[in-house]
Amino acid sequence: MGFFPSDNYRRGVANRDPEEEALGWVVRFSSGDATEADRREFDHWQADSENAVSYERAQRLWTGLGPILAQQEASGWPQSTDEDLAEPASPGAVPPCEEGVAPPRQGRFRSYRRAAMAASLAILAGIGAQYVRVWQYDHVSAGTVATDLALADGTRITMGPGTALDTDFAHGVRHVTLARGEAYFDVRHDPAHPFVVSTDVGVVRVLGTAFSVRRDGGGATTVTVTRGRVEVTSGARSVFLTPDHQVSFGTEGLGRIHAVEASLATAWMRGRLIMEDRPLAEVLAELDRYREGRTVLLNGEAGQRRINAVIDLERTDSWLDVLASSQGLKLNRLGPVVILR
Repeated sequence: MGFFPSDNYRRGVANRDPEEEALGWVVRFSSGDATEADRREFDHWQADSENAVSYERAQRLWTGLGPILAQQEASGWPQSTDEDLAEPASPGAVPPCEEGVAPPRQGRFRSYRRAAMAASLAILAGIGAQYVRVWQYDHVSAGTVATDLALADGTRITMGPGTALDTDFAHGVRHVTLARGEAYFDVRHDPAHPFVVSTDVGVVRVLGTAFSVRRDGGGATTVTVTRGRVEVTSGARSVFLTPDHQVSFGTEGLGRIHAVEASLATAWMRGRLIMEDRPLAEVLAELDRYREGRTVLLNGEAGQRRINAVIDLERTDSWLDVLASSQGLKLNRLGPVVILR
């Protein structure tokens, strides 16, 4: 999903998150990139009461960035380019803040615009994760560590960081809805009560087995089996998975079944993140689920490089230092944000 709301509207993205969109609006109006068309679109968006509440919260988060950016500016930013020196939009293009609340001064970004805005966006995304609407879900895992959950039927679930799910054992079916994140299910065998895990684009059905289900930010769902047999359905098509096999599905239906080493795919449960032959940008995005801060990669070419990674999730900052050195990247830290360029 694009972070800026106007990008999402133009692409017709469904299931937009008002919390995420609100953060995007605050960053856009403070960056100097906003247009009159953006302002009109914002007015339409903010007319929704839920969006308006989300925007007020995002403004308060943005206000808190001022001291962090000032501290980083005092210690020295990377050299800027002419593009970075572009003048911000006029103050009139910025929606009014609530009384007593104002975003950091735009002038603070003029010399360091690209890096500062990227870092600010990452900070907001990280802080925003703290405001998961927990009342919407039966179970939510906070922070950056896995959470164990025991269900009434004896099934055990390990929830990855930032995971939210609902449970419903009515009508003879054990039903879990995975709203976000990743979870590993060790399902107690019960032929009379099938166990079902659903997302908005597919369903996983089992009797008694062990498997993981993961939803990524783009809307795709990936199922990996470690024990037993699992039926995965998306649209009009179904497939069966056996141990050490994996399949992904999304709005376009089921993908191909892949043979995998399931123990590697579930290594996050044991404090390790293991990724083989993956683009660097993808590795960093996955790593951010297990870090207190966020990572911003400003080097597009480096982001496409395919790497192998074995990361100790208790020493992620050390791994990033080694990564920067081995990939010829420069690393800067802005509070909880790591900038690689």
